[in-house]
Amino acid sequence: MVGRKRARISDIMRMTGLSRSTVDRVLNERPGVKEKTRKQIEQAIAELGYAPSSLSLHQAAQTARIEVFLPEGTNPFFAHLRSGIDAAANDAAEQGVDLRISGFDPYRPETIVERLSAVNGHTTAVITVGVDNHEAGLAINNLADRGIRVVTIVSDVPMSRRSAYVGQDNFVAGRTAGQLMASLVPPGPGRVAVLIGHPQFRHLLDRQSGFQQALAISRPELGVQACHPYGADPEQAAAIVRDLMKDARNLRGVYLAGGGQPYLIDALRVTRGTQPVVIGHEVSDASRAALRNGTYRLVVAHDVDELGKKAVNTALDRSIFGAQQCGVNIFIAENLPAV
Repeated sequence: MVGRKRARISDIMRMTGLSRSTVDRVLNERPGVKEKTRKQIEQAIAELGYAPSSLSLHQAAQTARIEVFLPEGTNPFFAHLRSGIDAAANDAAEQGVDLRISGFDPYRPETIVERLSAVNGHTTAVITVGVDNHEAGLAINNLADRGIRVVTIVSDVPMSRRSAYVGQDNFVAGRTAGQLMASLVPPGPGRVAVLIGHPQFRHLLDRQSGFQQALAISRPELGVQACHPYGADPEQAAAIVRDLMKDARNLRGVYLAGGGQPYLIDALRVTRGTQPVVIGHEVSDASRAALRNGTYRLVVAHDVDELGKKAVNTALDRSIFGAQQCGVNIFIAENLPAV
């Protein structure tokens, strides 16, 4: 089409609503695409004025390298998230993308600063769980100055010059948990505790804020007790729960906004005399067991496959900026996703 800019893969994705991998299969004449889908993409290509030399994802991806930084440790969600990233990495490898995953200590901010500062010039993009720390923000800004895209996932660093954030709107996730808690706790006054692992992760603070706002509006008679961070210390986590349960009759609910949940689950299960309503975050082996044995009433969760694919696509597509939100999913024992 005369006068129109050359089409990009993102243009075809937006026009058709199809995934990057599906578009790539058609552009590179690979099998595994239904004829109806192939014709839909070919029609979009014709309307956009596609030039093969300008649009082949395969050609562009051959030199693409993505570094992924995930927290190490005992938090089962991040192990689960790695499985979602691994699935996206398998798709990316078929397109020639070199995706490398490494860890950092979530309770020592200097380790993520070291990882970000060591990224070399051959890297196309970085995907990282954001640590809301001044030095980490500066390291992200330095990558941006060098033309390297940075995509934060799960937890954002909005004051930095990261390219995009992929994950839930964590304030909304917290409000969701608050509304559910308000409906599950029987009428009458009492207190509800909200526990977070570490305040350097913005997603935990956003969830706490949303949760407190929802309860203040829906159930103002319920006092919200924000517990001190417990990090990765299982004894400290268990001690917090034991202190809460000393006045179990007045404790109406517990919201585990994230971090260290296996320790907290164990402590709650041991003290199951008068059980409060407990809401957790993310699906893992620990939260599955807690739902099935009645320790948890429900969990608020990401779809880690959606999160992984969206993060990789966002890292590769230089036209995407800002927040790319993932769904806020609610699971109880009866609707847990298949392993």
